[in-house]
Amino acid sequence: MVDAALAGEWGEGRDFFKGLDFKLRNKMSAGMHLFVNRSLFREPGDLWQRLSASYSKRNAIIHRGENATEDEATQAMDVARRIVQIMREV
Repeated sequence: MVDAALAGEWGEGRDFFKGLDFKLRNKMSAGMHLFVNRSLFREPGDLWQRLSASYSKRNAIIHRGENATEDEATQAMDVARRIVQIMREV
């Protein structure tokens, strides 16, 4: 999205929006809104809350060795499917 929207723009400016300094939640909310006028934060229902919970659980698994319950794993898959659907639409 960034490359398409900022084609021909200063490379470091483009890289900022794709880099580690511009955190993933910023990319999924304000960044998407800027580039495609759609934000995961603004999606109807509780998508952002479920996405945040899934993201936090993912970090807990990777960084602290925690496990996911079956319900948490199911929620993560549901959220992932919704995100893929949204990305196909943009």
